Amino acid sequence: MKMNISIIALISLLSISYGQEFSTEKMSFLGLEAISINSIGHFEEDWVSGSGGYVGLENLYSNNWAVIFQTGFIEFKQNTAIAYISDPSFTMIPLRIGGKFYIVKGFISPYLSATGGANIITRKIETADKKLDETSISTHFQVGAGIALNFYQSWRINFAARYNSHLLEPGVPYNITGLEFSVGINLGLGK
Repeated sequence: MKMNISIIALISLLSISYGQEFSTEKMSFLGLEAISINSIGHFEEDWVSGSGGYVGLENLYSNNWAVIFQTGFIEFKQNTAIAYISDPSFTMIPLRIGGKFYIVKGFISPYLSATGGANIITRKIETADKKLDETSISTHFQVGAGIALNFYQSWRINFAARYNSHLLEPGVPYNITGLEFSVGINLGLGK
């Protein structure tokens, strides 16, 4: 019992010490994320889920605030209940800028995030009712929360859950909405 309490106290002390050291640094991180999206709303009628990845840059500029830039590639899976004449395709290249607010910083650093930007969307769909083959640019926003596990000053693992909405066709209630889950790794680039 004494051993368990000693180990917990040591881990807590190291975590607090590391958190205090980490919290005052201005640092940039290069990140890679794998994502999975569960579609919701009208979008789910045609495209049930998506998957892909992001590459990003995070600039921690104060004790709790960071600016983030992201781009990546996302591919959506079609609803198999719809009779397509040929294999449909729906892909997206997001271009995002936003911010993170770290609630607490230490070994475990929970945060809130928000981003906005543009998507380059390519849709190829052919059914008995419609044929579509186009590339367009749409706006979007995303809000969420996550946890960064800081293993060493320059390495961390990131877990996040986000709500995203992409304005695909203005004036039509057909937006791309979904719940996005991600896991990623970040490498610190220094001050």
